[in-house]
Amino acid sequence: MALLSPSHAARTVRVGIYENPPKIFHDATGRASGIQIDLLREIAAAESWQLEFISCQWQDCLDRITAGQLDLLPDVAHTEARSLQFDFHHTPALHSWSQIYRRADVSIQSLLDLDGRRIAMLAGSVQESALRQMLAGFDVNFEIVLASTPDEAFALAESGQVDAAIASHHFGNYRAEGFQLIETPIMLQPAKLFYVTTRGRNDNLLTAIDAHLTAWQATPDSPYFVIMKKWLDQQPATLIPPILRTALLVLFVLGAMLTAGILVLRSQVRERTAQLQRLNRLYATLSQCNQAIVRCNNQSELLERICRDVVGAGEIKMIWIGMIDDATRTLTPVAAAGDGIAYLQDLRIALDGDGPTSRGPSGIAISEDRPYWCQDFSTDPATLPWQETGKRFGWQASAALPLHLAGQVIGVMNLYADRPGAFDDAAQSLMHEMAQDIDHALERFRLDQVREQMADTLQESEEKYRELTETINDVIWTLDPVTLRFLYVSPSVERLRGYTPEEIMAEPMDAALTPDSAAKVRALLDAHLVDFEAGRRTPEDHTLTEVEQPRRDGSTVWTEVMTNMVRNRRTGRIEIHGVTRDISERKRAEARIEHLAHFDQLTGLPNRSQLKDRFQFALNLEQRRDGRLATLFIDLDHFKDINDSLGHDIGDRLLIDVAHRLTSILRAGDTLSRLGGDEFILLLPDIDADGAARVASKLLEHVAQPLLIDQHELVVTPSIGIAMYPEDGHDMDTLMRNADAAMYQVKRDSRNGFRFFTREMQAHSVRTLTLANALRTAQERGQLSLMYQPQLCLHTDQVIGAEALLRWHHPQLGMVPPAEFIPIAESTGLIVDIGHWVMCEAAAQASRWRRDGLPPLSIAVNLSAVQFRNPRLSDRVAQVLDEAGLPAEALELELTEATTMEDPQKAVLIIDQLSARGVAMSIDDFGTGHSSLSYLKRFRVGRLKIDRSFVRDITEDAEDKAIVAAIIQLANNLGMTTIAEGVETAGQLDFLREQGCDAAQGYFFSRPLSASDFERYLSATLMR
Repeated sequence: MALLSPSHAARTVRVGIYENPPKIFHDATGRASGIQIDLLREIAAAESWQLEFISCQWQDCLDRITAGQLDLLPDVAHTEARSLQFDFHHTPALHSWSQIYRRADVSIQSLLDLDGRRIAMLAGSVQESALRQMLAGFDVNFEIVLASTPDEAFALAESGQVDAAIASHHFGNYRAEGFQLIETPIMLQPAKLFYVTTRGRNDNLLTAIDAHLTAWQATPDSPYFVIMKKWLDQQPATLIPPILRTALLVLFVLGAMLTAGILVLRSQVRERTAQLQRLNRLYATLSQCNQAIVRCNNQSELLERICRDVVGAGEIKMIWIGMIDDATRTLTPVAAAGDGIAYLQDLRIALDGDGPTSRGPSGIAISEDRPYWCQDFSTDPATLPWQETGKRFGWQASAALPLHLAGQVIGVMNLYADRPGAFDDAAQSLMHEMAQDIDHALERFRLDQVREQMADTLQESEEKYRELTETINDVIWTLDPVTLRFLYVSPSVERLRGYTPEEIMAEPMDAALTPDSAAKVRALLDAHLVDFEAGRRTPEDHTLTEVEQPRRDGSTVWTEVMTNMVRNRRTGRIEIHGVTRDISERKRAEARIEHLAHFDQLTGLPNRSQLKDRFQFALNLEQRRDGRLATLFIDLDHFKDINDSLGHDIGDRLLIDVAHRLTSILRAGDTLSRLGGDEFILLLPDIDADGAARVASKLLEHVAQPLLIDQHELVVTPSIGIAMYPEDGHDMDTLMRNADAAMYQVKRDSRNGFRFFTREMQAHSVRTLTLANALRTAQERGQLSLMYQPQLCLHTDQVIGAEALLRWHHPQLGMVPPAEFIPIAESTGLIVDIGHWVMCEAAAQASRWRRDGLPPLSIAVNLSAVQFRNPRLSDRVAQVLDEAGLPAEALELELTEATTMEDPQKAVLIIDQLSARGVAMSIDDFGTGHSSLSYLKRFRVGRLKIDRSFVRDITEDAEDKAIVAAIIQLANNLGMTTIAEGVETAGQLDFLREQGCDAAQGYFFSRPLSASDFERYLSATLMR
């Protein structure tokens, strides 16, 4: 939450002031006053400047600003020379010109009347150079008398010490009557007036002045126009002198008096004087245009008044202003004055196409966005369609100037003069400036309209805002950074905190926050305030903060506060605007997520991440005191059977109950963590091996107690592996890995017990990891191969088939026994790809034997449990047979008894699918599992395979004899055949024949053979 504090002390600005009313002077009380002083005071108030006025004469003021003894000097006319001496801003504060004022007894009606006169003017002004430049080429001699102030110059004229005085028209209109002086028609030096600073200093002052003047001059009710109205309305209504009505008479008298030798000079003087008179009239027109811009309130009023004033000044014969109709792309007159406006009725000028009207002065000005000056209306090709009209109304020259709005051409101002060449460079410059002033006024009217629309929109928005703030849950507020009290709080605060907005605004900010949050907010206040005042933060920079706020009922609520700093346009003060949102639910969710990041979602026990932190703490503690700790890896026996048979919901509830039982016997410093599934890790700090064994025994006892879940009485037992620090490892990963290895040893032995880790287990784990990594690339590297063990019929002694047996020869590890790598392949999932490869290779080999003319044999292939559970097993077997070209009855798939009984119903379905395709099925290792006779008779298998463990001792062990005899009898009763594996002696073979066993395989007949050796073996048996 960003907050603000009071702004820093105001800056003192030294301002030079001299006497030049009404622009700048001291009033009767000695207070600085005038147009430029009032403007500066408004700017200073907005910028928090403290103005210090320093009185000085004009030349002294110039010297002081040059030396840097003043910060600002108002009322300075811009010239090229001065731009090298001072720094100016861009937007003029005032437009002005100079005028000559005379006593009543002095006749000055033209520039020629200045010959022999003494003229007073302000020392250090640019009026002397302007006057001399204006009279260049005239044989007129005059004397300049310099005065320290404009008042002194007027006083010299009043007293008769000089004949006339030059001053700005503002000063003359304000003071001439008091000195009994009369304005003359002679005007000179149109100027733009500025505030200036010492070169290279105080650029920030000029930037601020520019910003305010630019904004104010575009706004009709701004301080700028209020001040203009205040001072200019005090002046006489006629700001521009009357036309020199007697100029022609004077020239006529002079012509009569002059000799023929100076006729040429007189003609030049007359032409120059007429030119100056025309410029004076154009200046007057421009001045009246500017006054109209100040006083008119809309476009129609302004354009009509400009047309009247332009024609009334006498230099322009007719003027009309047209606007573009965007829909029809035509130009339509909207205002006009002067001779010939009747022709404008129903005038429409097409702007598109190649017609003559579109290429007239107006069309060119609009299409090319530039003024078009026609110095001879009767001969200019562009005016051809209107030349007859021009003759009728006396138009000799014309001008067309484009008008703009928002940077786009929207219309054109057309002016017509009664003499050719009327629009010389000076006239063009003034007309161009008039068009720009009109552009400026049109833009102001547009902005006024936009502001009115914005005001209506704002009012509507405020109503909607009020309605919104009263209904939404977010709290909207404004804070005064000086008093640290709320200026506004929306009604929704009552729903959030139980307090009314009035109660909130009656208390300081700290009352709305808890102590910790209040301290955080005040810290943000200090940091962000510095950045905002330095310009490094703006109102577009928002701050998002979480704070805790008290509620009426004594509780607290967590909120998210978004704020930004703004400066109030009306007061100029910094305020904080903010929106407060209730994030209680999000905070609870974050806490839940935080909990889930460190605790198991099901049991609430610490997860691996939390375990790691606690292990590191316990390890550091034991290292400091040279102690020991135990890591117990706990896995539930046969938990998968419960999940598969009773569902995951029962399994989850079982895990929760087991977690409670495990936790109930732990010490305060012990940590029980669930890794996932049915695996738990128990960390026992400060304990030796004996203590760890006692804890493991208790765990076995507690977990093994029966559980009743939804009328299911369940008994689970754990297998526990124990690793001790520092003997079995110095970090968590090593201890967990070693405890896991010990746990798996328990699983392999008997389950439901515990075992400490040994180095032999570690070696076995390393061996297992090595084999698993090597097995992943064994197939693609050609390390796998198939051997074939003959299967013989005990009734005919003929070879009836072969069992395909997988072998792995590793270049470094040598021959790896199947009993070692097959379990690894099953645990890693590699058995799927390997088993499919075995089936493909065996089927292909059997097919080749048949093509080579060998007797039809069946080929037996072992199926792993993972392969058997594949729902697409039947399709994959059919694909293998198709690709090998082998009849289905030639392939026998062997399933272990345990595999079929994992899910007997599913096993029945899969076996039926395979049998339906003609594939022979047999049950391998029969007698080692827990077969259900009810399911066994439903299995469509053709053969039971007697496990080698029963065959090994049948010549000596009565139990083995009984088991083998029972299996053979069972198969006969079920319509199945039997085959014994692992037959190595004649005695074993004789017993099997006596009991009616159908077939046998084993070393007594042959070891597993390569494909070529098997062919030779088969050939040899056929010859017997």
